[in-house]
Amino acid sequence: MVGGAALVFRLARTVLRLGIAAAEKTAVDGMVEVSIRTGDLTTMAERKAHVAAVRRERARAALLAVLWVCLLAVPPVLDAARPVYALAALVWFLPRRPIRFTPLPGTRE
Repeated sequence: MVGGAALVFRLARTVLRLGIAAAEKTAVDGMVEVSIRTGDLTTMAERKAHVAAVRRERARAALLAVLWVCLLAVPPVLDAARPVYALAALVWFLPRRPIRFTPLPGTRE
């Protein structure tokens, strides 16, 4: 039971991070367009690097979401839910990354 709750919690955090990354990419894409229109090449390059970082974060979040869904859905089908969810209780001890926007490239956080 505790392992299943840990997996659901991680899935919810990952889906939230995925949504934030999608919203952030949309916003930064708009800022790239503004930089292109104004001719600010330095800011445009920085924002394109930010878009690439957001894209990587979004891909990572999507893969993690697939992992959490598989760990939730596959064990009951294989009749191995009890041992898998017991081991999944250890997920509570894994470090959690904060849910936040991706930091700008070149900044330290």
